[in-house]
Amino acid sequence: MRLVLLSPWLDVTCAEPAQALLDDHDPLLALPALREEGQWYAGGLSPKDSRVSPLYGDLHGLPPILVLTGTHNVLNSDAHRVQAAMASQPAALKMIEYQNMLHVWPSLPIPEAKEAMHDILNFLQIC
Repeated sequence: MRLVLLSPWLDVTCAEPAQALLDDHDPLLALPALREEGQWYAGGLSPKDSRVSPLYGDLHGLPPILVLTGTHNVLNSDAHRVQAAMASQPAALKMIEYQNMLHVWPSLPIPEAKEAMHDILNFLQIC
């Protein structure tokens, strides 16, 4: 089993200071809306509950993870935070950061999506 995360939203509080800088470059997502949606998604749970925001939980014992993130995605800092949180398990996580890419770009009809899909298939050992 392997896990692929595309532009993951791993902390619905959106309180990471780096996100304010990324917010200016993200053409799809905006921090005020994300914070509101994070509260909605959390429902009756705390937004810092690990069931809502995995970065606040125990990240040990997960299957190998591939994280694809773009530098023009406000959630890019979550990818960097999960990479840092899993630094003691370097074989457990591989992160690929694409320059100037936005949220979930692998699903878009652009050349970079083809490259991302190739990375995913290689990680999943399908090709």
